[in-house]
Amino acid sequence: MSKSPTLKTFARVGALAAAGTLALTLGIVYAGGASADPVTVDPLAGVEGFNTVSRYGTTLASTEMEGPAAVGGDLTLLGGYNIAAHSAGQFTAPGENVPSALVVAGGVDWPASSGYARVLNGYVKIGDLAGTDVLTKDMNQASRTTRAVPAGAGYDANVRVETTVNQPAESVGADTGLDFEALFADFERRSDLLASCEGAGVLNLTGAELNALAEFKFATAPSAANPVVINVDTTATGGVFEWRTPNMPGIGSALAPYIIWNFPDATELTITGGDSVEGTIYAPRADFTDKSPSNVEGAIVAATLSLGTARDNGGEVHHHPFTGSFECEGEEEPGESPSEDESTTPGEETPSEDESTTPGEETPTDDESTTPGEETPSEDESTTPGEETPTEDESTTPGEETPSDDDSTSPGEETSSGQESPSDEVSTVPGDETTTDEASTTDAASTTDKASTTPVGEALPITGSSLTAMVAVAVGAMAAGAAALWVLRTRRARTEH
Repeated sequence: MSKSPTLKTFARVGALAAAGTLALTLGIVYAGGASADPVTVDPLAGVEGFNTVSRYGTTLASTEMEGPAAVGGDLTLLGGYNIAAHSAGQFTAPGENVPSALVVAGGVDWPASSGYARVLNGYVKIGDLAGTDVLTKDMNQASRTTRAVPAGAGYDANVRVETTVNQPAESVGADTGLDFEALFADFERRSDLLASCEGAGVLNLTGAELNALAEFKFATAPSAANPVVINVDTTATGGVFEWRTPNMPGIGSALAPYIIWNFPDATELTITGGDSVEGTIYAPRADFTDKSPSNVEGAIVAATLSLGTARDNGGEVHHHPFTGSFECEGEEEPGESPSEDESTTPGEETPSEDESTTPGEETPTDDESTTPGEETPSEDESTTPGEETPTEDESTTPGEETPSDDDSTSPGEETSSGQESPSDEVSTVPGDETTTDEASTTDAASTTDKASTTPVGEALPITGSSLTAMVAVAVGAMAAGAAALWVLRTRRARTEH
């Protein structure tokens, strides 16, 4: 099956460099390409409603997050930090009915900590309780809300993880069943898929282009039906990116769930200042640090997390995680279907354009290869004495001269079918006789049957019904032309014989 043209939605970007403004509009283009089954990409599948997720360690310095946190490694506390200020989320450990708002797969790094974390809703889970006391009573043996403290430090220790509920002590160390390694393997795969995705709401920028923008506007607001992914390429700086976030007028917490910032190749990502980030930050391979007092309106997925530092005040993380998904077209595997400009094997008959045929084969398509003695009424051809060769883009058998576009031949050489030279002129060798003007191939402006593309960025007002009609007319015209050509060639062959 040959490649077929497909309709692809696209993101048209208009950059106003002087003002440092970027406007994003959604439209449609008609493009040639291989049609493949779409792959649905849901970036946050498996996140279980957590506001932040790290594969390894998380450091909390300032100030708070509205939702729950999941830590795949150890937790370090450098200041007073509130967790689950608005919601405990939806993740509930096996056998329990209260959501776990702080899940730490490792332990609390007490020696490196100097602050506390206060979980305002839900339970706490700490996988490694070595060096930790879990207390449900104060020094007077009065029942109190549950706390985790350094071993021997007592209920009122300054460095601690505290809850606002009476969670059973044995529940704190219970297994949650979360597999962070498997989860992040999925995150990385999805991040890569998003980076190669084509379609509605996909915008690709380099880190330099993103940092050059003082303002980021959407001509059409993101929505549940039209989510947006901004893929940021940081390879030019070796995966290290310091981001001063742009202003995003007209976008607030209500639209943040429909925007995701994807950093597929980032290994170090630091927010140094700027306005609030509207949308989810998706950097599964990166060490993420927030040094900006501005907020993040979404979720954060990163290899490690530092929300604030000992010297820098990080902003709040508001609980508006990304809720959309994308239909991304996958690449066709080599060999699945022959493309244009391919040679056929002996005995094979293929009605695709720009193919060469083997001796004795008759294919009523345009742009064919001919065998000696065939006569085809094409224009602007190169001929040998007494022979009339066929249409453009053809390869000939030994002894024939090649009328294909931009090919150079040597005497008696058999050209490779479907290959085109980037040159605009035909080079000839002694003995070649060409009948074309200016020793060139057919007019470059002539229309061929190759799959054509509309220039990227040029939107076409095409509806589904009008597209169907256009394709039907085009296919009908091509079929009629091919049939007429075949009849003419057959009649001439009979006349000669």
